[in-house]
Amino acid sequence: MEKISLEGLNIKPSDIRLLKNLGEAYFFQNKYAKTVDTFEKYLKYSYQTNDTYLPTLYYYLGYSYLQLKSYYKADIAMSMAQHFKKNNILHYIYLGQINEQLDNKKKAYQFFQTALKMDPNNSTAQEALDRLKDFAEQ
Repeated sequence: MEKISLEGLNIKPSDIRLLKNLGEAYFFQNKYAKTVDTFEKYLKYSYQTNDTYLPTLYYYLGYSYLQLKSYYKADIAMSMAQHFKKNNILHYIYLGQINEQLDNKKKAYQFFQTALKMDPNNSTAQEALDRLKDFAEQ
């Protein structure tokens, strides 16, 4: 998919269908910097306000920024993913991890708490709550 998308973008660099395919190809190969560059181009060229791909795109962007340790950008992107697609446990888990890295411990605790309410058996959320228990009442 990467090779074909790159060939197509040589012909039409603003084709959001090709940018979507290329961004996903990079994401699933753990090429997070390239994922970010590609999806930022997608946003630049996408003019649709009702684009159904935006929740997925912002999730990929948020996760990629998290892996690149760009925590403020990760927070914005993952928050956008959560805004577009409510009640996705992964959004809350990653928002918790991002805010923990940003030293927003109380906010991180709240995100993990929400995730655990959604899935009481989620070990990632439970371990985080145990780690952040001092911030529960602040």
